[in-house]
Amino acid sequence: MDHSYANIQLLRQGNITLITNHEKIYLLSPGKHAIQNNHSYISFFAIEDVINLSLTGFKYELQNVELPVGDPLCISNQKEGVVAFDLGLLLVIHQNE
Repeated sequence: MDHSYANIQLLRQGNITLITNHEKIYLLSPGKHAIQNNHSYISFFAIEDVINLSLTGFKYELQNVELPVGDPLCISNQKEGVVAFDLGLLLVIHQNE
């Protein structure tokens, strides 16, 4: 677990994507991002408080939500779509279970 947490922290160092047989993990900066999802699930977690988060096209959509660090609101979504937010840092985890 310690190495997994360290690897997630390393994502802050640049444009890095962690890929395993079952997962794809990366960070998003503020803006609008078209997300393709070839996995069963996709989850979003705030690494820094995320302001005005919108998820469009996913199974569970959101509009202009504040997602604080530690909030599990955006776990285990499905499909693909557009992610948009104004401020913060968002961890994206695609995974098959």
